[in-house]
Amino acid sequence: MIDVPPRAQRGAHLPSTFRALSHRNFRLWFMGQGISLQALGRRDEAKAAFQRALDSGGLSPDLKVFVERQMAALRAAPAN
Repeated sequence: MIDVPPRAQRGAHLPSTFRALSHRNFRLWFMGQGISLQALGRRDEAKAAFQRALDSGGLSPDLKVFVERQMAALRAAPAN
């Protein structure tokens, strides 16, 4: 039988995984890290990861719009 962690813990390891891979400067990894951190409620870290994705350059126009919208949503949302 597979031991599945509770829903709240399922993505908890992802930020460190993305951080470990970020040394290669993969813009998509930064975007993924931002999504993971955003889902965990770690807003400031998510904004920083999304900014790194933008700063890395090379995102497709659609992904750039997606990242910019995520950043705008994080800025607009009230702090927890």
